[in-house]
Amino acid sequence: ALTGQTVVILGSGGTGHTAKAAAEELGAAEIATVSRTGELNYENLAKRFGKRDFYLINTTPVGMMPQSGVSPLDLRQFPRCKGVADVIYNPLRTRLCQQAAELGHVTAQLNLGWAYSNGIGAPQDNDKAFYWYRKAAEQGHPTAQFDLGFCYVNGLGVEKDEHQAIGWYKKAAEQGHAVAQLNLGWIYANSPSRKNWEQAVYWYKQAAEQGDPRAQYNLAWCYGNGSGTPKNPRKAAYWYEEAAMQNHATAQYNLGWCYENGFGVEPDLDKALVWYHKSALQGQITAQYTLGWCYGNGRGMEVDMAKAVHWYTKAAEQGHTTAQLNLGWCHLNGKGTPVNREEALKWYLKAAEQGNATAMFNVGNCYAHGYGIEQDDKQAEEWYLKAVRHGNKKAASALRHLASKQEKEKKRTRRTEKSFSCLPPREIPSP
Repeated sequence: ALTGQTVVILGSGGTGHTAKAAAEELGAAEIATVSRTGELNYENLAKRFGKRDFYLINTTPVGMMPQSGVSPLDLRQFPRCKGVADVIYNPLRTRLCQQAAELGHVTAQLNLGWAYSNGIGAPQDNDKAFYWYRKAAEQGHPTAQFDLGFCYVNGLGVEKDEHQAIGWYKKAAEQGHAVAQLNLGWIYANSPSRKNWEQAVYWYKQAAEQGDPRAQYNLAWCYGNGSGTPKNPRKAAYWYEEAAMQNHATAQYNLGWCYENGFGVEPDLDKALVWYHKSALQGQITAQYTLGWCYGNGRGMEVDMAKAVHWYTKAAEQGHTTAQLNLGWCHLNGKGTPVNREEALKWYLKAAEQGNATAMFNVGNCYAHGYGIEQDDKQAEEWYLKAVRHGNKKAASALRHLASKQEKEKKRTRRTEKSFSCLPPREIPSP
């Protein structure tokens, strides 16, 4: 913040006027503009400000490509300069900013680390990024401390070191850096060697109270499951709603579940469907499946199989096993979509490949009766056996029937029986 500070602006053009207006809005007490021919110019600037505290903003094109090695002034003449900003964007790593970083200006060090980390204005270089982040972090800059912790977590420019990561995240978190608080909570919740749910809840709460929707969601989950804190459905629903209002898709789904099941709130199916829909529109896979199930079964609305197919398809394409199974059933039976046995088999196979026993049974049925593929008793038998091994009881009966059929075929008698696919009941997960 520039409140009560002195700001020196290099350049008297339009960008300089904009910088002046911004400095005034940020509460600067004194603003001085430097130009080539004005009262304050490059020849007397050092004499006027060489021993004063001030913040410097460069709005001139000096240092822009192709003359990126040039600086509008030598910062060594201004040992008490407190910070430097350069509006030049090509390159982002200007000579002025480089010198500021070398002289210990913490924001310049942070920005230089960011430039190297992202390969903007300089070739991407994690080692150099780490070097400058550490310089700024050691001066107490919370964002640099967070970035340094991130480097240690991910091995960027340094060997992975969870202990160091925690240390730097904690320094940033204690200064109120919300994402550092979130990440610290995540480490305590998920690290095999440092798991501490109480600490996870503490840091999630710190970030949640600052409005971070991911922390709000994680805190709600902890309250809903009694992890690191006594189980409290009311607080779970409260924090899910806080995150949901910020468009956190999974929080929206879980809030819908709370309203559907009266978990921490009064049951309200209409509100549940509103939140399911919001979540599904953002691509949340379980919300899409749930919305499809509600349309297919008339849960809180008129049955609409076309919409059920729409939402089952959305979830199935993201790999939701039960959505794939139900979508196969819809295509096989012409529910909400024309009968398409090939499409039905495709989705049954996708669900079966994920280990769904009912889908395995249904694939067996398709082979047994030639639904969407050439009839093949051998393939049918293999899929029924897979279903049996995964606990599907109807598959055992189907195997006996298949064996009986094969025996009769040996005696030159043929018999055709109709088999129906099975649609499992809906399973609603805990929040």
